Amino acid sequence: MESDAIANGSQLPRESIENEDTTSSANIPGDFPCYDMGHRLRGIACIFNHDKFHQRTWPADRIPSDRLGSSKDRDDLTRTLRQLDFEVKSFNNFTADQVRKEIAKLAEKVDHTDHDCLLVVVMSHGQDGKICAYDTVYNVEDVWMPFTSDRCDTLVGKPKLFFIQACRGFDEQEPLRDGGNIVSYSSTTIDGPGEYSIPTQTDFLFVYSTIPGYGSYRHEENGAVFIQALFDVLSQRGRWDDLLSMVTVVLRTVAVKEIEMEE
Repeated sequence: MESDAIANGSQLPRESIENEDTTSSANIPGDFPCYDMGHRLRGIACIFNHDKFHQRTWPADRIPSDRLGSSKDRDDLTRTLRQLDFEVKSFNNFTADQVRKEIAKLAEKVDHTDHDCLLVVVMSHGQDGKICAYDTVYNVEDVWMPFTSDRCDTLVGKPKLFFIQACRGFDEQEPLRDGGNIVSYSSTTIDGPGEYSIPTQTDFLFVYSTIPGYGSYRHEENGAVFIQALFDVLSQRGRWDDLLSMVTVVLRTVAVKEIEMEE
């Protein structure tokens, strides 16, 4: 029997809890090591794929180039997330206002009571703190701020996961490239119930394809290095590994791949 552990280390099979009442929100005490992933539904996964950009709304010398390969990333992620029981919603080449409206609807109109978590993927060009939509830029915080605990109560105490595939350089035409340092490695051993209050911005996980000030690699046929690494790891480990362990593997894979591409 397969077990589900997308966001924690629990090995409780979904089949054994299908009929349990898990409608309470924010039922996780502060010292509990794992999130409750035993709700009736896994949750919604939204993919915002920006790979084409309007020629008339951008300055003539700053029109973002088409992001070839991004449709493969979208399709690969959609397939894998559905296999992991997410309800996947894919949005292509939305304007900035359309993105904000869809996020607002997801936060304000959807009841997440029976959901384990929320997952959002954004793929586009970008600068640090900004994402390129079809017509103009929007702020990264536009994607996640509507889900804080004071604005979306049915996701209180639940994982809210955001994966951002975009450059974070200050100049989109010439973002910095990290050549990295060649390193060697070796195997090393290193030694309740009741009411409570949590911060409004708790239970968020943000995973970016690169660090601030740097570019992010994408192959025109094979897709983005970061998204393809995420797809591979979720496909192979999504049913039994915890999310933080999987993210660690993704980041290490990206680091190695980018060094190979620099060489």
